[in-house]
Amino acid sequence: MKKEDPYKILGISKSASQNDIKKAYYALAKKYHPDTNKEKNAREKFTQVQEAYEMLSDEQKRAQFDQYGYGFEGGPSTAGGPGPGFGPGGFYSQTSSQGFPGGFDPNDIFNQFFGGASHYQQAAGMGEGFRTMTGENLQTPLTITFMEAVKGTKKTVHIQQVTNCSSCKGNGMKQGIKKETCKVCHGSGVQTVQMGGFNMQTTCSVCGGAGAAIPLGGECSTCQGIGKIRERKAVQVEIPPGVDNKARIRVVGQGDAPLKGNGPHGDLFVSLNIQPSKIFSRQDQDIFLNTKIPFYKAILGGKIRIPTIDGDVELKIPKGSQADDKIALRGRGIQHMRGTGRGDQVVTLKVELPRILRDDQRTLIEKYAQLVDPEYRDRSK
Repeated sequence: MKKEDPYKILGISKSASQNDIKKAYYALAKKYHPDTNKEKNAREKFTQVQEAYEMLSDEQKRAQFDQYGYGFEGGPSTAGGPGPGFGPGGFYSQTSSQGFPGGFDPNDIFNQFFGGASHYQQAAGMGEGFRTMTGENLQTPLTITFMEAVKGTKKTVHIQQVTNCSSCKGNGMKQGIKKETCKVCHGSGVQTVQMGGFNMQTTCSVCGGAGAAIPLGGECSTCQGIGKIRERKAVQVEIPPGVDNKARIRVVGQGDAPLKGNGPHGDLFVSLNIQPSKIFSRQDQDIFLNTKIPFYKAILGGKIRIPTIDGDVELKIPKGSQADDKIALRGRGIQHMRGTGRGDQVVTLKVELPRILRDDQRTLIEKYAQLVDPEYRDRSK
């Protein structure tokens, strides 16, 4: 039978990075894993996905496939020809004492993802879960006010988290049910997969290397035998003072539990959306404020009350202040995330002129104008 293009199987382009290949493999392996997907052709698709990943995750195999396609059996190796231990297509055969090219072992990939143990680990008595798998990280947005970001706060977010099924305590079985010897691997924990004309042993895709599986009909009705469910959970998030917009807060251990095994939960990342202030603006740790002052205080000097993030304070206006002059209040800004210092508050003066004058006010202004401007002296005659 003609083999399908591994790039097509994984749904990626030929320019895909190793990270893209790994992400595609993980997503499809979850989708078609026989433990969770009961469709008739799920096992076949799972095997195709595994074979495609095993080829494309190895740079040497990938390069050979890109150049020769599936017709490169017996083709040149990077050393100019098949070297010791190479099987068909330049792959290391299972009997090679040197292992797989580049240190790649498909058993390791499978075990890291599904939490199973290889036949070598089974023989050593290490059993299922030898390679502990960590759950996926979660992300959630959180909107807070300007002052909450400045001062720090505690907030509660609600997430949908994968966790152990409470009905079966995470074992995936109804009460009183025990696992039976796996009918696929017959208790060995390994199965044989044919690749490129040769046979290779890998962890059993049904029991995950445990050698035993849940008997038909013995699956927990709550989680359908997976042992995990997704449930709503409230998580308290500590927001430190001084955080900026779009910052991410990491809450350790509040992500998903792994789908297989009893490894640690992933982490929760909370992305902050900070509402703008109606009074202040911000740049890094500095606070900016525009304040209006009457023209006579700009001329004569004086004092005004202005808001700060710590409450109202008195600000001294120097004599002869001009429009848009800036006055810095040292240490009145936002606390630095690293260290104990604080930024400044910068106050920009906006000189306010009266639109309407009473007769006596106008008379006083005119007298001043006559003293400093000949035009107004001429008008008084």
